[in-house]
Amino acid sequence: MIRISIPIVCFLFTLSLHAQIDSVEFENDLETFQSIIYDDTTQAKLIIEKWSNESLPCGLRTRLNNKKAVYAQFRKENDKALQLYKDSTLYLQRECLAKEDPDIANTYFNIAVLYWYRFGNKEEANKYYLNCLEHLEKYSLYTNTSADYYITFIARSILEGGDPEKAYYYWNLAKTLQKDSGDVRDKISYNELGANIFRVLGDLDLANTYLQNNLVLIEESGNSDLKKYNLPLQYYNLAYNNYLAENLDDAKKYILKADLIWKDTDQKQRLFSSNNILAIIAAKNKDESAAFHYFDKAIKYIDGNKQSAFIAENRGDLYSDIGKYENAIDEYNAALKLLNAEGSINQIDIFNLDPVVQVKGALAKSYYGLNSEESYVKAIQATASLDSLNALSINKSWLDQSILLAIGKSRDHYKWGLKALMKLPETKRKQYWQTAYKLISNPKAYLLKEEISRNRKLITTVPDSLLVSRKELEAKKNETAKFLAKHKDRLGPDSISMLEANILNNIREIEAFDKSLHIQYPEVSNDRSISNVSIMELQSTLPEDHLLLEYSVYEKSIFVLLISKNEISLHEKFNINLDELTLAEDIIPLTSVGDEIKTICIIPDGKLTQIPYEQLLTKEGRFLIEDYNLYYQYHNVEKGSSNKQFGSLVMGHDYVDANTYPANYLRSGAPSFTLGTLSNALQEANQVSQLIGGKAIEKTAITKKDFLSLAEGKSTIHLALHGMLNNQFPDQSGLIFPFNEIEDNYLSANDVYQLNLNNNLTVLSSCHSGEGSFKIGDAPRSLARSFLAAGSKNVLLSLWAAPDASTKKILIDFYQEAIKGNSFSVALSNAKRNYLRTASPSQRKPENWAHLILVGQDGFLPTEKPSFLIPALLSLFLVLILFLLKRRQKKEA
Repeated sequence: MIRISIPIVCFLFTLSLHAQIDSVEFENDLETFQSIIYDDTTQAKLIIEKWSNESLPCGLRTRLNNKKAVYAQFRKENDKALQLYKDSTLYLQRECLAKEDPDIANTYFNIAVLYWYRFGNKEEANKYYLNCLEHLEKYSLYTNTSADYYITFIARSILEGGDPEKAYYYWNLAKTLQKDSGDVRDKISYNELGANIFRVLGDLDLANTYLQNNLVLIEESGNSDLKKYNLPLQYYNLAYNNYLAENLDDAKKYILKADLIWKDTDQKQRLFSSNNILAIIAAKNKDESAAFHYFDKAIKYIDGNKQSAFIAENRGDLYSDIGKYENAIDEYNAALKLLNAEGSINQIDIFNLDPVVQVKGALAKSYYGLNSEESYVKAIQATASLDSLNALSINKSWLDQSILLAIGKSRDHYKWGLKALMKLPETKRKQYWQTAYKLISNPKAYLLKEEISRNRKLITTVPDSLLVSRKELEAKKNETAKFLAKHKDRLGPDSISMLEANILNNIREIEAFDKSLHIQYPEVSNDRSISNVSIMELQSTLPEDHLLLEYSVYEKSIFVLLISKNEISLHEKFNINLDELTLAEDIIPLTSVGDEIKTICIIPDGKLTQIPYEQLLTKEGRFLIEDYNLYYQYHNVEKGSSNKQFGSLVMGHDYVDANTYPANYLRSGAPSFTLGTLSNALQEANQVSQLIGGKAIEKTAITKKDFLSLAEGKSTIHLALHGMLNNQFPDQSGLIFPFNEIEDNYLSANDVYQLNLNNNLTVLSSCHSGEGSFKIGDAPRSLARSFLAAGSKNVLLSLWAAPDASTKKILIDFYQEAIKGNSFSVALSNAKRNYLRTASPSQRKPENWAHLILVGQDGFLPTEKPSFLIPALLSLFLVLILFLLKRRQKKEA
């Protein structure tokens, strides 16, 4: 008995001791530490030492540890601070067994901030930001933590990574969690972030509203420091937004207000920026003398070659705008010299790529403006160099500026090379068809390639040993980059140059490695490179009756590259109103289409991705589909490898049992909603399964879980379900499986991205499956895109709300045509023509049939594997006969 009671007594004594330690004194000391850390470091250190000698319980030890980390950061001992924070998470998770403790989220957040602002390692920072968020979500800690503060930081990091839509989601989540009370600086920071998000999203009015709110907050605070340092920032941002909106007078007004405050401070960088913008505004107002005056003022505050190059570029823009193209070219060449960009493209400093791209594009515009054959050739060459620069940029996504945004900004420059091509004599133009092909194809291929690849698994047949080697090369590059970011402030210029050169060499090693992979494993080349094929090779592979039309859309011009077996030509269409497009001739150079052409493959761009060409009218008043077979391709969706699958998966539901769905069923805070009955969906699924084999999963048995478990390995997938469009968060567009109270039954695009389908055909018989938000140069961010990215070779989709009866009729006919041996494009085109032949005048309206289009590589329904049942039975029968014969022989013997 004594042996048991002694530990119990000790345990109770320890609890009592801990209870004494967890006292008002400890709380007061920590509050004191927080208030004096920046003013009285000696006293702050004494507080830490006082409690470090105590035997603290786990939770208090963690809180003290975090204060030690704050103290270490103050002393610029960032490595020590990082270790202390990481120790805190271990205390809480392993020793305290308090996984739901809100301090874990706080500690993750502190680690993220340290990585972001002290080490410059944004990859690690984002990992810990997301750990913080996951912890808050998992343990429902939004209401009893500073969740709004954490999530605002997460939104900022995502915005800087180039994903404004996702940043908006988190920023809006922070808004709903914001408490009425709070530090005015936090509110200002929140409004600034909102303004930045809306500016990137293109809503400048809303961006300005949040900045105006900040002006009120600063004025009401009465805080002199805020007025001195933060108020001019709000003015500057308002000026920039008004400049973007071309409200130049308001932009100038706000800049002058900012300057009035900044002139009494040591804000060299801000004064450079403000004078530079004033110069640009003056240039926009055609006030040449004022523009050069402000450029001269900005030069006084220059800090480094990049800013000098920036001024030279802007002066070049001014000369270009007023038609002095020779002067503009001189300024642009001076900028390139300052950026060390005069030699080979591969020798350009990786850290100068973005400004070099902008200057090269502006140079192309000026050469085009000189209006001579020689200058047109130089414009083409300058634009072609942009393509090589963007190819190099693909490998620099670890840098601060998002590669996606950088390429998006540079894309508009490509048009000057295309316009110059149109000006060359036809005989000379033929020398540049490969360049034209790259200028039209590659911007679309580059633009969101990185976004697609980060949303899906790499589908590859490359041996693991080679993939490990590639990862080692990547790790080598990343480690050097991290070291440079961490120690840049302490290194000399020579060391920095050496490290940057090492990074560039690492990138070249990776490029060489990828090139060798492409040679050894050509079946995965589409996953690793862009536009490897030459235009001549492409032309040689086209059948005699096929035509390829590739589009590149700019503000007032639409370029069309036409490729057939016998012809390559470039066409420019001007001032086309795509909202009222009805005539095929407006967008297709039909006069260049020979009589032998039966099938047209269209690679659209921008808004053209949402327009079915089938409904366009020829001069004879016929729908285009009545004369040609049509299908489409997207450039920036990675393709899967060769297909070796058989079998089909067919799912359909009529939605007659449960039509009302609860709030948040579609995620992202969606309200409750009601769905209408689909009277033909289940019947369609049953008929399709009878035609192509496979079982139609129906009624209440149909679940998202079934789909995810059965989809991989099937050659053909057919889904006749309700679709839901989410333009604000495209990755949440999806298919609504019948309501299920037990499990998540909503299949989002994001769910599909994670699959490894590699199938031949996916038919999305659902509303809006091909509709979604889009950017110039980008495939629409839709549900269909996620299936393409997951490996589907072809997706048959709907561009709007699919009419139930006509959709079923066309799709059943499509399969019947495909079973005859027709390709998918021919089968769908025949099905539409069959529909139009028997339709009444009202049924012939395009809204009833034009919504269904085929996107992909085209192809055929696979021939099923031969059945082994009959051969097996025959073999068994022969064995039986032999057995009986032998038995008979034995009897006769």
